[in-house]
Amino acid sequence: MSYTSKDVMHNANLKQVINDIIAQVNNQGGIAIVGSPALAIGSSSKAKVLNGAFTVVRDGVISTVDAAETAFTATTDDLVDGAGAVYLVYLDSTNAIKILKGTATTGGTGAVCPSVPAGGLKIGEVKVVTNGAAFDATTTLLSAATVTDTYTTKTDVPIDFSDYSDKYWLHHKNLKDLLEDLVDIVQNDGEARLISNPNLAIGTSDTKKIKHDAFSIVKDGVITTIATGEVAFTATTHDLVDGKGAVYNVYLDGSTVKILKGTATDGGTGAVCPATPAGKLKLGEVKLVTSGAAFTGNTTALNAATVTDTYSNVTDVADISDFTISNYGLEDYKYSKNFYDLLDDLEEDINRVNNDKVLTNPTLAIGSSNKKKVKNSAFNVMRDGVISVISSTETAFTETTDDLAKSTGAVYNVYLDATNTIKILKGTATAGGVGAVCPATPSGGMKIGEVKIVVNADAIFNATTDDLDAAHITDTYSNKIDVFEEIV
Repeated sequence: MSYTSKDVMHNANLKQVINDIIAQVNNQGGIAIVGSPALAIGSSSKAKVLNGAFTVVRDGVISTVDAAETAFTATTDDLVDGAGAVYLVYLDSTNAIKILKGTATTGGTGAVCPSVPAGGLKIGEVKVVTNGAAFDATTTLLSAATVTDTYTTKTDVPIDFSDYSDKYWLHHKNLKDLLEDLVDIVQNDGEARLISNPNLAIGTSDTKKIKHDAFSIVKDGVITTIATGEVAFTATTHDLVDGKGAVYNVYLDGSTVKILKGTATDGGTGAVCPATPAGKLKLGEVKLVTSGAAFTGNTTALNAATVTDTYSNVTDVADISDFTISNYGLEDYKYSKNFYDLLDDLEEDINRVNNDKVLTNPTLAIGSSNKKKVKNSAFNVMRDGVISVISSTETAFTETTDDLAKSTGAVYNVYLDATNTIKILKGTATAGGVGAVCPATPSGGMKIGEVKIVVNADAIFNATTDDLDAAHITDTYSNKIDVFEEIV
């Protein structure tokens, strides 16, 4: 649905706060960075700042930013001896990595990170303090004895409600309450969220333990990576008698992965995962069922013949119960039906992006084993808090339905259906593909990208027989999720 100021807005500041919220919804609920840039000292050049490869979502477009080493700028980024400054590391509007120096202070005391330039996206900060020599931005190594360097992988907290002045748009306290709830949900409000896959499995170095891959979380804009590890069960506390089963909650407490046992049942029938302790972050579940012997924590191997072990990567869904339109009295904030509809649509989209998101890049391309198909790389997706790995595959177009006549073009929606199967849906064809738009994602689906196909006057596009690299076809691939329209 499209919204215009005259239909829903009372002044520019209310329009701005709603549009800022919409912008963050389109960046997957305020989490534009997926995975961790992992800023560090350069490895090939210790005079540069290293970042790991990561995925970024901007205005619904999914991009992979490669690992790179970024240089400081000569003269501009220099520091005199005894000074310190915080340097902003960010993506510009083209997703190129840039460094911007903040104001230097004596010893770096009180130095703050500069604001992100318009169109930029913060990925971290580097604080450099000198002692014993100046910092020459082009020649001084960050490992030099005269330099203290600190790296923080961090993005901006999306919205600060105090940025908006009540007097310009606040007509009722309930409108303020509603918008504050919106902002709290979008910006995390102190809650850690999982932004990559822990990938729980049986231990490799020790089969009595649960293994997790390295994974990243974000809290208040700070991105933290937890290294791969294996977590032990606790004797007695985690034991199971023969013939019983239980679900164990695997969660993060600070930087430590822990295990919490649920109530055991006969054969594990009806066993449920215990609630995650307050303030902790659920990473997944492991269900153990015994048959033929008891399970003793940190003694019994998980691959023992007497143990059936099942691993699930699932996190708690974001709590959005406070933001339900029906919780607010309409007479307090409903100025028009269109304004109500806008807020109602925002509620639905916020619910979606908080618990359903693409965690790595599907990277759509022409098929490699079959050029008539659309290929996706393997990627991770979260749906209702459950993290799944979608395998690399090649998806065929539908015979006749997806054909194109000569000199026409269309955009095809590539999406996951409710069972996480990749499907392709054709949009309306236009002459030359001019103005062709992607069709809406079917209910229960999750968009992962678009393919635009335009055929010239030489031949039609036969969806089952034509290779996508045929001379009469122009094919374009975009990694893109659904977005919510701004107010215009």
